[in-house]
Amino acid sequence: LAGINAGFNTVFAEALEPIGAAAANIVFGLLQEQYLGRHGLTRADLAHVAVAQRANAAANERALFRDPLTVDGYLDARPVAEPVHLFDCVLPACGAAAVVVCSAEAAARLDARARVHVRAMHSSYVPRRRDAADLTAMGWAAEADALFAEAGLDRADVDGAQLYDDYPLMVAIQLEELGFAAPGRGPALARDAGFGVAAALPVNTGGGMLNCGQPGGAGGYLPLIEALDQLDGRFAGVEGRQIPGARTQVVSALGMIDDLGPQSFVTALLSLDAAGAGAREAGVAGGSAVREAGVTGGSAVRGASGTGAVPST
Repeated sequence: LAGINAGFNTVFAEALEPIGAAAANIVFGLLQEQYLGRHGLTRADLAHVAVAQRANAAANERALFRDPLTVDGYLDARPVAEPVHLFDCVLPACGAAAVVVCSAEAAARLDARARVHVRAMHSSYVPRRRDAADLTAMGWAAEADALFAEAGLDRADVDGAQLYDDYPLMVAIQLEELGFAAPGRGPALARDAGFGVAAALPVNTGGGMLNCGQPGGAGGYLPLIEALDQLDGRFAGVEGRQIPGARTQVVSALGMIDDLGPQSFVTALLSLDAAGAGAREAGVAGGSAVREAGVTGGSAVRGASGTGAVPST
């Protein structure tokens, strides 16, 4: 694993080489330790994020892990890099994802169920950590208000959050930095309200990568595809799987993290337009080739399938 990381990201490897720990779990162990200590939390608090996402995975036929997970099960799992334990870690998997992006004009010519528009998208590459004393400051907080202002939306307009989740810690941090929870209160949101499709804010409704696996770079598409499937109403009729009347989703992704923070991150707000909502509610069938091949974004129509992940062999 150290060799793979060294070849994938030399900055990451060089930062960790002095302590002989060129592996992501070591870095996230340090981040998680600081996050819990800063907010007076324990692993039992963070457990609720993992438990809530596993509950969502139970309704996802493509998830690798669907059996119930309890707080005790999370706490009793073997340690990997304290305080990171087994159910904090995403599973490498095989899989693929495809995205088709087109203009609104091109979208109008396609026979698809739902038109989804990118209302706003902010990305940052090789940002510098704004607070050297806080290793868990990722950068979303500095972008979030501008993102919502650009989209002309409030947090209350969002009916689903599909967030990059290589570790439960990252889900908690994103909920807080994006303004859906106060600092240190991301785990409490999972504990008190849950993440399911009937929650005030459904989160990672397919179970996220923690339960579907991380198929390399394709894992970064999982939040996008889940959001578009929700807006498409793809899971209507599947108990516990479809957000009722989904209209607006927030989507995120994250690149590698080193001693200066994330090397890249992106957040987007996606909304279903009126015509798309009408088509979805009328049950108009999308063009099968498009629907099975991928998804569209960027002021576009979509009729897409999510990607499944299967265990590596």
